[in-house]
Order: sequence, then C-alpha cells, then structure tokens
Amino acid sequence: MSFFSVRCFSGTSRVHRQDGFSIMMKDVRVGDHLLDAYGEFSEVLTFLDHRPDAPDTDYLQISTTESTLEITPTHLILMRRHHESNPPRYLQAQRLRVGDSIFSINETIKEMKVIEIIRNIKRNDAFAPLTESGTLVVDNMIASCYADYEYHSIAHLVLFPFRFYHKIRNLGEDAYKSNELHPYIHILLFIRNSFHLFIHNL
Repeated sequence: MSFFSVRCFSGTSRVHRQDGFSIMMKDVRVGDHLLDAYGEFSEVLTFLDHRPDAPDTDYLQISTTESTLEITPTHLILMRRHHESNPPRYLQAQRLRVGDSIFSINETIKEMKVIEIIRNIKRNDAFAPLTESGTLVVDNMIASCYADYEYHSIAHLVLFPFRFYHKIRNLGEDAYKSNELHPYIHILLFIRNSFHLFIHNL
C-alpha cells in the first residue's frame, strides 16, 4: 500500500472556507484556508491530484443523518468501528460499515453514525487538496488528505519537505493547472515501484 496513491473527493463535495462560505471542492484554490480536523482553518498548499476530467472514478457514498460524503474507497477518514471502544483513527473509507462512527467538528468533536453506504458511484472528476495540517472537513466529516496507507501521522511526516517547499515558495498552482497527479507524487511512486521490483527480484 502507498499513501502516494490519490484520488479523493468529488467536485461537488463541500468544504468550509475561513471567510464563512461553504464551497464545492472543484472551486477550492491554492491559498484558501479550509476547516480542518482541529477546528482551525488550514491553508491549501497544493493539490496532490486535481482532475476536472477523470472519467468513471469510483466513489463511496457515505451517509449519516446529517450529511452525505463521496470519497474514493482507499482514502483515509476518521472513524471508529461499531464494536470498538478505542479512540477514533484514520482508516480507509472502504472499511466503514453501517453503524460505525465518523466524526465532525465545530467547537468540539462530534460523533455521527453511518446509516447508509452506497458503493461504485461513478463520477467524472477527482480532487485532493493538501492542507498544511494534512486534514480537512468535507461535507461535515473529518478526513485525511492522504490515501491508502493507514498511518496518517507517518504519511504527514514523510510529506513534510513537500509541504514546506510549497509553503515557502508558493508554487502549488503548478499542480493545480496540470490536471494530473503532482510531479512530486510521480517521483515517490517511481521510488516505491522500483523498491518493490528490487525486493521481488531478490
């Protein structure tokens, strides 16, 4: 698995911007400050993936009594399984089952029960903004900016140089305009795949 595999939210998903507006994911821009998992407004540094044209992308549609989220199956979302009593953790969205808990935040963390999950929803776009905190609240549900690798804190640490680069140079618009994965992510994928090939041939 790899947290460098991204495709995250559909363009009609909504996020809360610092100016008080709720905007669609497709309208998010580098430099926006979005509500995150800590109840703060975290700056969008770049996009890990920005594809207004991504035909037949598979999404899960996850519903609570308060909202509905469309998210790719391996994207990380803050959850707690219904049979667990441990603190919530970031796991792949495809692990969710009806009755599990997901979380929102206003002034405090709020727990919500999943009441419906619809699989194999097809959409034609995909957006993965990277915030400074590595988290964001999408359709009132707390999610990671990362996918696949179920250790959010490690993924966030590994991408620190990447976030720092965009923070000080403000070059995030490059990925935003490219309609593809960020070039840095391509490099990480190449390193990962080369390592797997090397191990396989031992």
